[in-house]
Amino acid sequence: MHGYGFGQDEDQGQLGAWYVIASMGLFDVKGLTDSNPQMGIAGPLFNKITIQLNQKYYPGKQFVIETKNNSDQHPYIQTMQLNGKTLHQPFISFADITKGGRLLVNMGERGWINIS
Repeated sequence: MHGYGFGQDEDQGQLGAWYVIASMGLFDVKGLTDSNPQMGIAGPLFNKITIQLNQKYYPGKQFVIETKNNSDQHPYIQTMQLNGKTLHQPFISFADITKGGRLLVNMGERGWINIS
């Protein structure tokens, strides 16, 4: 007899889904429940990630996350640019992701302290 969930898989794959999104350097604290949901930005595990957006639901074709200087020796975000414009806080709106475009995350060996 199973305790709960599907064959004892109580999270129904949510932990795996969280890991995939977190590995891309994105994290949603509020579960996309805000009226204007946004994702926190962290250092991606990969140098380049391309998310293919379904145009049946979203206006953009793809959203690319590219990382420069990504290594164990460079664990901290230095700068971030969305479609060539500098971001001053480590967040991106879900709407900006679904419009498509490019997020460039520059990594370095020192912590990011110039948040304004």
